[in-house]
Amino acid sequence: VGSEMCIRDSYEAISLVPHFTPEQLRAAGTPRRAPPWEFFWDIPDQIRPTLERTVRQIERAYQPQTDYDRVMAAQSYLLDSRRFTYTYELPDFGSAEPIQAFLTSTRTGSCEQFSTALALLVRVWGIPSRSPSSTT
Repeated sequence: VGSEMCIRDSYEAISLVPHFTPEQLRAAGTPRRAPPWEFFWDIPDQIRPTLERTVRQIERAYQPQTDYDRVMAAQSYLLDSRRFTYTYELPDFGSAEPIQAFLTSTRTGSCEQFSTALALLVRVWGIPSRSPSSTT
């Protein structure tokens, strides 16, 4: 304590990882849009129509009733192998916006397309979200 760590120093950390049931998550509701977190609700204008059409397809297929159900329905929709294919080798998205192409034409993507699509789809319902980028 009070000095810098050296190469051979070590430390221990303890963290609490909460485990919520689906019932608890359904009852939790959704936070309201408030500063400084507004960007968790942002939707790019150029792909909003595609996202809204996709959300309507999800609603027809899964009939979600709560925000938790909506998130799970969007996840199920994207993970349905009859609709989308996961790949490490990305298709050519051409000049189209990649998420729009992923949802409408190529239907093939990597973790980045799947996670970004999920984050943007739930935002259409007013559910705040973010999609982390990673190389692993």
